[in-house]
Amino acid sequence: TGANVSQTMPSEFYFRFRPYRGLPISDSATGFYGELHATYTRLRVRTYTYDGKAAPYTDVSLVGYDVQYYTDATGKIDLDVPSGTLTVKSLGGSAEKTVTLEPFTLNEVDFYYAGIEVTLNVAGVYVVGAMVKIGDYVTFTEVDGVARFYMAKVNTQYTIESYGLTKDVRTGDERTLIMAELTSDEASVVSLRLYDSFDYSPINGLIGTFGGWKSRSVGGKMDVIVLGTGKKQINIDGVRRYCDKVVEVEVAAPQSVQTGVEYLDRKTHMLRAI
Repeated sequence: TGANVSQTMPSEFYFRFRPYRGLPISDSATGFYGELHATYTRLRVRTYTYDGKAAPYTDVSLVGYDVQYYTDATGKIDLDVPSGTLTVKSLGGSAEKTVTLEPFTLNEVDFYYAGIEVTLNVAGVYVVGAMVKIGDYVTFTEVDGVARFYMAKVNTQYTIESYGLTKDVRTGDERTLIMAELTSDEASVVSLRLYDSFDYSPINGLIGTFGGWKSRSVGGKMDVIVLGTGKKQINIDGVRRYCDKVVEVEVAAPQSVQTGVEYLDRKTHMLRAI
């Protein structure tokens, strides 16, 4: 309509580049042409168990940045980050490594968990199939009497628990192994034999006992740790549906082994063992 219109083009532009997975880069340019001075590099983080197997879904973070990543099912993650010096943390925040990243290169950082091996020595018997807890982790002693935790944080204090027995340990650096033995002068072992009353086949699986603890029945044999003397009640549950039972044993003296205690499933033999 005859009006004079003038436009002033901005003299400075701001850029922000965000990769698919990694850290964004910001820069500015003057005029219509600019150069991005920061350069990217690729950071590959791999996480392993104490014994060198891939540790999937392990946390990865970058110091100074409010971001959290996790390795994939193969224990690996690739991040596109600015070149320069960067500190990487992993293993539940218990380990960190500072790396210098060259531009346009692949830089690899590996983290290894520590390991904890636990044995339960009661009355000279290394108990097999016993439930062992370390923090939020639960496992069972294997046929050699050892419970293995191969994804323990490094340089971290843990409390080992099993059937009322406890012990505090502290892990070392990456790929170090702590060996601990739980024992007690007040503990005894009750050895149960679990059979199906229909065909007398052994009952296998995880069996609830008492206090939230479980034992693993192997070949129909299950060892349960009890503390103190006198009459003890062991709840047999999880073997069959509608077939919870209470087995009573008399522990005459501590550091004893009660054997030959049998339990037959007499209510329902048509359901499979868990």
